[in-house]
Amino acid sequence: MRTVLVGIALLVAACGSSNGSHDADAGTDGTSGDDAAGDGGVDASAGDGGITGGTALVEITAGSEHTCGLHADGTPVCWGGDLYAQSVPPVLAFKTIQGGQYHTCGLRTDGTVTCWGLDSVKQATPPSGTFTQISVGANHACGVQTAGTVACWGLQGVDDFGAAVAPSGTFKTVAAGREHTCAVATAGATMCWGHNDNGEATPPSDVFDELSAGSDHTCGRTAAGAVKCWGKNTSGQTTVPANLTATAIDAGDNHTCALTSTGSITCWGDNTSGQATPPSGTFVRITAGAEHSCALTATGDVTCWGSDTNLAITPLFAPLHKLAIGEFHSCALRADETAACWGDLPAPTPTGAFASVAVGRFHTCGIRPGTNAAECWPANATGAANTPAGAFAMVAGGDSHTCGLHTDGTIACWGSNANGRATPPSGTFTSLSVGAEYSCAISATNAITCWGIALSQPNPTGAFTSVSVGLGHACALTGAGAPTCWGRNDYGQTVAPAETFTSIKAAGFHTCGQHADGTLRCWGSAFYAPETPTGAYAEYSAGDGHTCAARTGLAPICWGSHAANETQANLPP
Repeated sequence: MRTVLVGIALLVAACGSSNGSHDADAGTDGTSGDDAAGDGGVDASAGDGGITGGTALVEITAGSEHTCGLHADGTPVCWGGDLYAQSVPPVLAFKTIQGGQYHTCGLRTDGTVTCWGLDSVKQATPPSGTFTQISVGANHACGVQTAGTVACWGLQGVDDFGAAVAPSGTFKTVAAGREHTCAVATAGATMCWGHNDNGEATPPSDVFDELSAGSDHTCGRTAAGAVKCWGKNTSGQTTVPANLTATAIDAGDNHTCALTSTGSITCWGDNTSGQATPPSGTFVRITAGAEHSCALTATGDVTCWGSDTNLAITPLFAPLHKLAIGEFHSCALRADETAACWGDLPAPTPTGAFASVAVGRFHTCGIRPGTNAAECWPANATGAANTPAGAFAMVAGGDSHTCGLHTDGTIACWGSNANGRATPPSGTFTSLSVGAEYSCAISATNAITCWGIALSQPNPTGAFTSVSVGLGHACALTGAGAPTCWGRNDYGQTVAPAETFTSIKAAGFHTCGQHADGTLRCWGSAFYAPETPTGAYAEYSAGDGHTCAARTGLAPICWGSHAANETQANLPP
């Protein structure tokens, strides 16, 4: 959960907990999951174009069912649970990051704090001012301000047992738990406040260099490496192993992990999901979440163990392109053009290179380079994967049918033909979009032609360069980039803004468009299309309930519903 190192100028991310905190840090030894990466590794003034990222991490933090890390340039990356967009960080540079239950906060290089995710009690609305260290709990967060005072935000008062009501005085570090908070005063004593039914807010008299607050327990590490824990012990989370000398600690929900001077990890407490059974090896950072834990090697590689709920321990965030986002699963291409798929996968992904991929509701298709042959999987009763012969320029999957655009411009469809969805018009076309039961194409004369179950409004007339079909609505762009949408509008998904776009994607209950500068704009259902992440993106794709976007050379970020982990860009290597 939340770890905090004392007496250091630079803080690094600590751990997260499901209900507990994620806290702070600042170690000088550079061994803790909470310790610092160094100011020189983060460019405070970098704009969107100045953040390059990569795959190696210098910091890691575990939340309840999500995990986040920082690249050497301060670029954040998150994976796992994303119900409240807690795994969708802004395109900014941070020097430390902290994951909580359903929200995440980062400490900027200028000392200000930015949070994202659930903000129901203002837990993701930090105060202004500058901080030297932060710690994120379940429904609150706290930070040490530049002047040494502690400021907390989020649920306050009796509902949170006063965990977010900070005492007066100056402090070195603070650690926020589920409903309690602890801090080391400048004079050296540890003070705790908030919920104390299990003694989690009754610290010993020891002087600690590091604190970490879990769900209902707290741990501290002295300068000599001795570890003491207090509070709830139903799972042995406060029973510290004998003869342990630690260089870093992190308290999860009901378990705790420690990093030794040799780089090995020792964990104790609840091990229901294997979260307290660390791998062997040598590590430089640790973090403990609700039912999972993670660690970093000296080269920045991530190792996680425990529960993989929402893919919290699957931190494989390779750069991807040609995104294809579906209802229950998604696919994209790696740098070597092999396909990577995630979510509720209907079948293993075939090996070999693809020119492009497309996803239907329960099937996936791709076009092989060279031959332009279409290949779909798995076989199903509707015949949506029964690919015909021929050379295809593109293929698109629907609910129970598939259509492909031949290289000669003609269209072929296969699978269920209910309501004529697999009976395309004759003629030649330049592009194609397939919905659940309705499809459209742009003809050689730039007119829109559609087939299948008709939408609630007629197709627009005029000249268009592209079309995209959603669940019950469709959108198209004119040559000037002006959007036109029609069909179902119960969430405002057809009320396009008066802006110009280079592309448009109609999804289930929302629509997204991309501007010429690479920025995105989404509209429609607030649940499926929450606030669109800032920054410029190389490409994007919208599924029924979520959207993903990718910057060149970096992993995609996704937002919206995550019904089958399909919003997680955590892919096979």
